[in-house]
Amino acid sequence: GTDDIYKGANPDELMEFYKSLSSYTEFIGEVTHKEIAKIMPYAKALVLPYEPRYFIPVFDLVIAEALACGTPVLTIKTGATIEVLGMGKTRIGYTADTIEELKTAVKKINKLKFDYIACRRRAMDFDVKRIIRIWERKVL
Repeated sequence: GTDDIYKGANPDELMEFYKSLSSYTEFIGEVTHKEIAKIMPYAKALVLPYEPRYFIPVFDLVIAEALACGTPVLTIKTGATIEVLGMGKTRIGYTADTIEELKTAVKKINKLKFDYIACRRRAMDFDVKRIIRIWERKVL
């Protein structure tokens, strides 16, 4: 469960991150899946300031949801984010080594060129039916 990976990030630190980028980002907070589907396609990017000392995602559904909407993801390098997005600047996102590097990437969002179609294609890699078909071909 989430208790295994969430270690109690300081909400004040998180808000400080977003405030430091307020001229570049809009903090929306927690939303429903229906709201994600309405908001995400219009976002330039989804920014996830994972701080490995607080949060180590095994797999984060919101990353796949963003990619499915054609929205690139900017985040911190963790095992899961690297596996989904790749290392550094890729066609579908950006994984930074530090929070400061992530802030710099956000500030340069208009210069970073992403492939929105590649984002959607990558999201299809996480289609449950597709994964089952691949697994069945390899195992059965």
